[in-house]
Amino acid sequence: MFLFTDGSRLSNNAVAGAGWYGHWGAWKQESTCSHLCLPRHEVFDAEATAAYEGLKATCDSAQAPYTQNLYVLLDNQEVAQQLQGSPRGSSQRTILAFQKVAKAWPTRSPRCQAIQPGQVYVHWIPGHAGITGNELADEQAKKGARLIPQMNAPPARYAWAHRALKEIFWRRFQSY
Repeated sequence: MFLFTDGSRLSNNAVAGAGWYGHWGAWKQESTCSHLCLPRHEVFDAEATAAYEGLKATCDSAQAPYTQNLYVLLDNQEVAQQLQGSPRGSSQRTILAFQKVAKAWPTRSPRCQAIQPGQVYVHWIPGHAGITGNELADEQAKKGARLIPQMNAPPARYAWAHRALKEIFWRRFQSY
């Protein structure tokens, strides 16, 4: 099974979008596809959230019990590295949650007895290179970024707060 994830932020917008698209088998049967609106998030945070939410959705898909390995493919090298190692900076909790779900993949329930346990692999892929799954995930992320934020939005992420403070500081410095 292949899960493509992406994050997007439209220009001059305090909202990021997270999107994912998953397909199963040689005939590329869609297994999961969705998006989220993430106010006060940077693209990095949206990418990490897309990987985590997409992984959860894939685990809940009808095809998961019949899948040995899951390949999570994203076009952000830093997020890909942190999903496989020690998280640092923004979105640490999200990355650790992803790692917990990925580690549980081999022992997931239900899993067809004939299917080997397998594992979750994370790979970086080039963005905007005509890779269909990545382009579909990008569309989903942009849909999320265009949504109106909900009242129960997740809290601001460190990277967004850091950038916002730098912008405020710079504006005040320039007006001084």
